[in-house]
Amino acid sequence: MKELRKIRWFGYSGIKNAVRKYSCLGLMFCAAFLTGLMTGAVPAAAARTVQITYSGQTVDSFNGVEAKYIPGTGNSNSGTYSCAGYVKAYYKAIYGLDVYNLLTGKTPQASGHSFSRIASGFQAGDIVYHTNSAGSGHWAIAKAVNGSQITLIEQNYKWKSGGKTYASVERVVSPGSTANLAVYRLDGAGAQTNQEQQDDILSSPVAEMLFDATYYANCYSDLRNAFGADETALRNHYISCGIKEGRTASPLFDPKWYLANNSDVADAFGASNYEMAFTHFCTFGLSEGRQGSPVFDVKYYLDSYSDLKNAFGTDYISAARHFLTNGISELRQGSSQFSLKVYSESNPDVARTFSNPRDRICHFIEYVYYGTEKHRIYI
Repeated sequence: MKELRKIRWFGYSGIKNAVRKYSCLGLMFCAAFLTGLMTGAVPAAAARTVQITYSGQTVDSFNGVEAKYIPGTGNSNSGTYSCAGYVKAYYKAIYGLDVYNLLTGKTPQASGHSFSRIASGFQAGDIVYHTNSAGSGHWAIAKAVNGSQITLIEQNYKWKSGGKTYASVERVVSPGSTANLAVYRLDGAGAQTNQEQQDDILSSPVAEMLFDATYYANCYSDLRNAFGADETALRNHYISCGIKEGRTASPLFDPKWYLANNSDVADAFGASNYEMAFTHFCTFGLSEGRQGSPVFDVKYYLDSYSDLKNAFGTDYISAARHFLTNGISELRQGSSQFSLKVYSESNPDVARTFSNPRDRICHFIEYVYYGTEKHRIYI
């Protein structure tokens, strides 16, 4: 899986304005949404071995915080390249906190904040501590969680063999089966993110494709009645209420469909955690080629048209953008479950009423897929 990309959307100021204007989620949404973006749990993967060939070599990254190594076997406990050094760097970058007390058998501390040891419900971003058979401690950050399995991001987990230095990347541990392992969580983690981290999170090329004000209004009669074509009001509603409610604002992504058809995501975040479904699709889902809605499956789209396959290969983000800018107007089929061309030709009343093909997709979503007009032909 790829690390968090910068999400260029409507900016942090847009979030603040939205929260002021609409009280559906208020400030709690901002904290939860931003926390979710930074702590997305994903299934654990197998560890891989990397040879360390130069000082400062980046071997892994999580939320933009790089884990770096230097050749050799040991580093000081307080050094930049130590295991504790990464924990300190991560919490400084993400929460603006100076974490200390990273000593053998101690509980992490930060001025004005506390950490608690937890035995279940692990999340990405938790601090993981492991004591080896010799009694030495090692610190790491949970990068991903799959049930009781925790994928780590860490520094200074390395060894020498044949005069060369190697590191293990994305090791998987389990508190239930790994002896002397403790997990700590910052109380209220995520609520004190700094401005720089917030701005960084709200800047992904995928997120900006997931909101179309006209599409959003045309898919929901209550929004059309409330806001008409007021793009600012529609955007504010989507930020403060729509994401949490599981609404779709783009043909590319339907959070309810996504969770229902991606069991690993639902298992990690919950079957109705639509904010995290949004986050996962932005940061991982589309770039992995996952289908995001009943009307668009990027792999199907590319495999169905040789010109697109030749043009984009496995560049799923560019292919999705093509569907929005060209494919819909050309009546190209975006998934095996829905054909815009068939829907247009088989439902002449819809085609007459909606000259814009994208509005016909909205009609399908509101009245057929989630509505009562199941008799209509669409494939």
